Amino acid sequence: MPSYFRFLTVMAFHVFLREKVDVAVLEVGIGGEYDCTNVITRPIVCGIASIGMDHENILGDSIQKIAWNKSGIMKTGVPVFTIPTQNPSVMKVLAERAEEKKCDLKVVPLLTMSDFTTTKLQGNHQYENASLAVALAFEWLKKVKMVGEGYHMGGGSAAESKYSRLPPWVIDILANTRWPGRSHKFVMDRYKNITWYADGAHTVESIDACLSWYHQQNKDQEKKCVLLFSPAAGRDAGVLIKKLVSCTRDIRFVEVIFTRKITGRPDSKNKNVKVADSLSDLEGLKERWLEAVPDFDPSKISMFTNIQDSIEMITKKYGNPSELKNMKDNENIDVIVTGSLHLVGGVLDVTKTPLIY
Repeated sequence: MPSYFRFLTVMAFHVFLREKVDVAVLEVGIGGEYDCTNVITRPIVCGIASIGMDHENILGDSIQKIAWNKSGIMKTGVPVFTIPTQNPSVMKVLAERAEEKKCDLKVVPLLTMSDFTTTKLQGNHQYENASLAVALAFEWLKKVKMVGEGYHMGGGSAAESKYSRLPPWVIDILANTRWPGRSHKFVMDRYKNITWYADGAHTVESIDACLSWYHQQNKDQEKKCVLLFSPAAGRDAGVLIKKLVSCTRDIRFVEVIFTRKITGRPDSKNKNVKVADSLSDLEGLKERWLEAVPDFDPSKISMFTNIQDSIEMITKKYGNPSELKNMKDNENIDVIVTGSLHLVGGVLDVTKTPLIY
């Protein structure tokens, strides 16, 4: 039997062929060069988003090695687009690989608020993602003759590249794009005084982007905050916690909660990852937090084996149930949910948060 992801990839190809889809967007699982999705020899276009340190045990222990691996999706004669904010070391590798594979590497122009004024996707990093998505879509539309060369991308640098025009339908799509679990702000109907900020982040760069988004949302506001965190499997939790601490020194954490990434749903448990019966893994997270913040009150650190118990603790301790009206007088508080996407998805599920927002 193939691995779970390889099975899903083969099944996806089968569905795409059977349904005769007009266009298929394939995202790699890990890396690119040796990824099981990398079997399409002649795609219309390739895109490479922001590259950071991730999956070092598979892709390599340096940003250059990881960039080499991810650039393995490049194909001879197929245009490839990337963002202008890549690490210079990454850009050097991408340029070398593009020359090696004889393909045209283009840097997309970076969209800003002047290009579209409203979007459901919050955070500056989402403008990078949107910029790349628009470039890839335009390239496909040109290849199938649905748009003309008026959508031509410029030269090889961000300074030389710009859109001649951004049509209304693109602005409308960007304004209404939603991505549950990414820069996702919500309030539960029962606990109006708790604002949740959920953003899956499993690398140092994505943790930084998550907290930058939170700061943008709360400019000049000093609010109490709870951190609900669980790292993705295989990540260096100590490095991520250090990044969390360095970016949140001006945030007043009243509670830090470490939890396992499972809910009561039978499909929430990752059977590919062995989980200890004890709390030893969560104790390790607590130790790393106290190493990074020695003066933090240990009694304000909680550990739970499932997401339900974590949320129940937060709502009971800090929430004002709407049916009790003014009988409880807890002040407004924020909850930052970050780390594994399994954690974020579990929180959205347990809180019954609509995915259309």
